[in-house]
Amino acid sequence: MDIVVDYNREQFIVELKIWHGEAGHEAAYDQLAGYLRSKGAKQGYLVTFDLRKRANRDPREDWVNLGDLRLFDVVL
Repeated sequence: MDIVVDYNREQFIVELKIWHGEAGHEAAYDQLAGYLRSKGAKQGYLVTFDLRKRANRDPREDWVNLGDLRLFDVVL
């Protein structure tokens, strides 16, 4: 896990990635899920930086349910 923020007796677990295609993005879900389970957490955050040069690229964000876990997925 790249960032763990302890705030007000809660832990916020954040995984940071660089975009390497959809398969790599799916693998990041599994990696973050493993971190969450190791910490006993049910919610985490995946921030992916898409460095490809494309016109009209808008950030993408969505909640993803992965079994009993909830991931906030942001692609910038």
